[in-house]
Amino acid sequence: MGVYRPKNILTKEFLIEEYINKDKTNERLQKEFNFSSSTLFRYLKKFNLQKNKLLSNKITIKLLKEQYINQEKSATQIAQEMNCSCDYILKKLREYNIPVKTAAIIRKKMYYKYGDKHSFLTKEYLYNQYVTLGNNMYVIAKKHNLAVVIVFRRLKLYKIPTNLNAKTGKNNSNWQGGISFEEYGAEFDNALKEQVRFRDNYKCQECGCSQLENGRQLDCHHIDYDKLNNILKNLIALCRKCHTKTNYNREYWIQYFKEVYFGL
Repeated sequence: MGVYRPKNILTKEFLIEEYINKDKTNERLQKEFNFSSSTLFRYLKKFNLQKNKLLSNKITIKLLKEQYINQEKSATQIAQEMNCSCDYILKKLREYNIPVKTAAIIRKKMYYKYGDKHSFLTKEYLYNQYVTLGNNMYVIAKKHNLAVVIVFRRLKLYKIPTNLNAKTGKNNSNWQGGISFEEYGAEFDNALKEQVRFRDNYKCQECGCSQLENGRQLDCHHIDYDKLNNILKNLIALCRKCHTKTNYNREYWIQYFKEVYFGL
């Protein structure tokens, strides 16, 4: 896959056409023309083409209160409608002193709005399935077409010990020969991790959620699962949820990230 030369393609005329006239977002331009966010930002600043100055007149405190609070839209939904980045919406929310909703608050509101969809997972039912019958969380979740985390949270809620059916080490179906205990290379430090997050715009490269929405620093995933291979091309920023997914079916994820993000 060819790499574009920023000095050849990032002219003022090009940016006016693609960024202003066609109203493309920073993320879309980066993906289409394969250059970093820092490079794009530098050229936009050089030619004084900051779209945020134009957006600031549209994204008012009145609009955000109406959509974010009254209509209960997410920052991502508002960003898509306004054709800007989610990070910019979150920045404006903080600027207007509008409290940013955490994942816990959103779940609580969904509960009161739609009720408890998993009321059948009673303490008696889970105790019978998990303790008496010995079914693990994955079996229970699959039986009801649920995410495993839902079953796990209910077990915690009812204070049912969650390690009764645990299979560790070689007895676990996800055993990879003990590679999770291998040490990372010395160069895999906080500075390198921060460099990866900055390169990936502080967004999960699988689901697209921002570091702020994630509620914690993004993880840095080794694409080939080699903890000693710490070159930037082998590292990618993921939220905790997506990072956990990569622990299963590793061959698929290796090929997936190489094809989608690097065109290999």
